[in-house]
Amino acid sequence: MSSAPRIALRPHDALPWLLLPQGVSLEILIDASAARVPNTNAWFHGVVSQRGNLLPIFDLSMWANLQAADDRPRQIIVVDLGPRLFGVLSHTIPALLHIEGKGSRRAEYIGPLSPYLSLAQSAGDEDAYEFDAPAWLSRVSQEISRTGSIVQA
Repeated sequence: MSSAPRIALRPHDALPWLLLPQGVSLEILIDASAARVPNTNAWFHGVVSQRGNLLPIFDLSMWANLQAADDRPRQIIVVDLGPRLFGVLSHTIPALLHIEGKGSRRAEYIGPLSPYLSLAQSAGDEDAYEFDAPAWLSRVSQEISRTGSIVQA
C-alpha cells in the first residue's frame, strides 16, 4: 500500500498528531524565549521577535486544559499560514508522517480541539488528524477580541 508523507505537529502527548494543511510550513526556533505579556491568559505564552516581526506564541496544551506531562523542555514551533505566523509550544519536534493510503474517516477525537479536527488519517500505529490551524487561530483571535485584550476572564 502506498503512503504519502505529511508534516505533523504534536504539542502534548495527550493530543493527537495534528496534520497541517498542504503548503503550510513549520520552523523550530532554537534558543528562542518568548517575552511574557502582562495580564494575559496563561495559554498566551508571549511574543518572540523573528526577523523583525513579533510573533504570538500559544501554549496549545494549556489552551486545551492539559497540564505539562513532565519536565521535558518545550520548543517553539512557528506555523506559517502565509500572511499569518504564530508559534506553539511543543514537547515533540514536528514529524514527517507517512499517511497510509487506506483513505480517511471522520475524526473520532473528543476534546477541546474537536471543532478544528476534520478527518482522521492512518499513520502507522496511530491516527493523525487534519488540523484547521487557520480556524483555530481565528477562534483564539475572537477570544482576544471579546475581552478587548488577552486578559484572562
